[in-house]
Amino acid sequence: KVEFPLSVSSTEAQYEIQSGFVSRPTHANTSWDSAKFEVSGHKWAHLGEPDFGVGLLSKSKYGYSAKHNCLTLSLLRSTKAPDGNADMDDHVIEYAIYPHDVRCTHLG
Repeated sequence: KVEFPLSVSSTEAQYEIQSGFVSRPTHANTSWDSAKFEVSGHKWAHLGEPDFGVGLLSKSKYGYSAKHNCLTLSLLRSTKAPDGNADMDDHVIEYAIYPHDVRCTHLG
């Protein structure tokens, strides 16, 4: 995983999905919130304030999470079963951080 601590304070993060975007809390106040540890997003995750935000973009990785002011992208699965050699080769992973100063009123 790669984690980006940001100077952004938001109670929700947005993630691109097939037909738009979904918002998830950045806190774990309830057991329901704690169970939402990772979101399967398509190309981006977003954490924003009313006049500033940061997007985490990726065209090949799909596991995002946001806790408090940190955006995280899962890079590898790292499982050992059933394939003990899964993700054990060299990888080229492209991702980007996109800060912006305009409110995203219609993400997607």
